[in-house]
Amino acid sequence: MRSLPVFSCLYRQAKVIANLSIGDYTSSMSTIPRHTGSVPRIDPIPAEPIFDYVALSEALSQYRRPRDRITRLLRTGRIIRLKKGLYCRPDELSNGVLHRGVIANLLYGPSYVSLQTALSAYGMIPEEVVHLTSITTGKAKRYNTPIGAYLYRAVSPSYYWRGVRIVGGERYGRHMCASPEKAVADIVYFTPGLRTEQAVADFLFDDLRIGEEELCRLDAEAFAHIAAGANKPGLSACSSLLRELTG
Repeated sequence: MRSLPVFSCLYRQAKVIANLSIGDYTSSMSTIPRHTGSVPRIDPIPAEPIFDYVALSEALSQYRRPRDRITRLLRTGRIIRLKKGLYCRPDELSNGVLHRGVIANLLYGPSYVSLQTALSAYGMIPEEVVHLTSITTGKAKRYNTPIGAYLYRAVSPSYYWRGVRIVGGERYGRHMCASPEKAVADIVYFTPGLRTEQAVADFLFDDLRIGEEELCRLDAEAFAHIAAGANKPGLSACSSLLRELTG
């Protein structure tokens, strides 16, 4: 059985920005504990917090009907189905080992976390974000999962890579995310009617409630480089505004 390429999309985009190994997201499963005697048998699952159907089937290969075991694992809540062929362990999600940003990267790619999700993570907006939002070069998409909705908005490839970084230090916390400058640029990118500095200022300060001190911490040159990747009047106006605030 051929393995679904659930980890390859993140690897392809990550290697462009950093010298990462696919081993940062996967590891081989060398042994599966087997129970003997009168001890009740517990269905084995992969040790990794997130895994594909092939890895799960291999963990259950000792059974004649592994699909029935997968159904039981889903029913009892020991694993969560994120989409067809992709699963995670809820215990590793609740204890913080598995970051939702990693799930977002693997659900649909290439993609990086951005917009209100990134702005909230950086402490730039006061609201708590419910849905996790990402940017992709593919088609716009939405995944409704048992752990929340994952939204993807599409941009051109020439604009996509600018201002994207890898964040998170732990193994299953490392994921692709917009820089603060790119998160602001992305939300301006998708907001219609922003053609002047005043319109951008009103949107950022009044609608998003980003503080002026937060904008002053942004790198105006980095923002200008990001804005150059898309022909958007709002991005040009925002770039001029940042130069004034940080100059």
